[in-house]
Amino acid sequence: QFDIQGSVQADNIEADSVQINDINGNTCRMRQCRFGTLYSSGSSNLHISDTAIQQQLSLHSINGNIKLKNLSAPSAEIISENGSLYAERIAFDELLCETESASCKITGSISKTAVITTEYGNVALELDETAAAEKIAVHSNNGNVMLKGLAAQTADIQSDYGNIRLNNARFNTLHCRTDSGAIHLNGSVTEAAEVISSNGSISIDLNSEPVAGHIKLYTQYGNITAKNLLATAADIQTDNSNVDC
Repeated sequence: QFDIQGSVQADNIEADSVQINDINGNTCRMRQCRFGTLYSSGSSNLHISDTAIQQQLSLHSINGNIKLKNLSAPSAEIISENGSLYAERIAFDELLCETESASCKITGSISKTAVITTEYGNVALELDETAAAEKIAVHSNNGNVMLKGLAAQTADIQSDYGNIRLNNARFNTLHCRTDSGAIHLNGSVTEAAEVISSNGSISIDLNSEPVAGHIKLYTQYGNITAKNLLATAADIQTDNSNVDC
C-alpha cells in the first residue's frame, strides 16, 4: 500500500492499493503502473497514463485537473468540482463522472454503464462504435453535449441550457431533451425515441434505419427537420414553427 502526499512521479509501480491525498494543488504523475485500487482526494493535478486498475478507480478533486490516457478499470468514479477532466482512450466497464464547473472530454470504450453529469460545463464523449454499452446517461445543467460514435441499448441525454449533438450514434431506445437549445441526431434507433426541445430546433437523420416502435419529436419553439425516418408510429409536432419530413 502507498500513501502519497505532495508532488510525485511514479513509473512502473505495482501495488495492491494506492491513496493520494493533497490539498496544495501539487501534480501527481503516474505511468505504466498496475494497481488493485487507486483513490485520490484533495486538489491534486492528476496525470495518469498507460496504467491498469484491477478493481476500483476513485478520483475526487476539488480544484485540480484530471488527465487520463490509456487507462483501464472495471469500475471508475471521477468527481471534479472546479477542475477539467480529459480522458483519452480509456476502457471502463462502469463509469460515474461528475463535474461542477468544468468541462469533460472522454474518448474510449464503456462496456456496461456510464453516468456523466456536469453543473456548468460542456460534455464531449466519443466511444468505440463497435462496442455497445448497456446504458448511457449524460446530463448538463448549463452546457453543450456532444456525443460521437455512441452505441448503447438505452440512452438518456439531457441539457437544461445547451445544444445536444449526437453523431454516428446507435441506440435501441433514446430519450433526449433540452429546455433551451438545439438537438441534432445522426445515426440509428431500433426501438423507440423521444426527442424534445422546449426552445430550440430538432434535426434528425436516421440513415434509413427503421425504428421498430414509436418515435416522438416535439419542440415548442423551433423547426423540426427529419430525414430517412421510418417508424411503426410517429408523433412529430412543433407549436410555433415548421416541420420538414
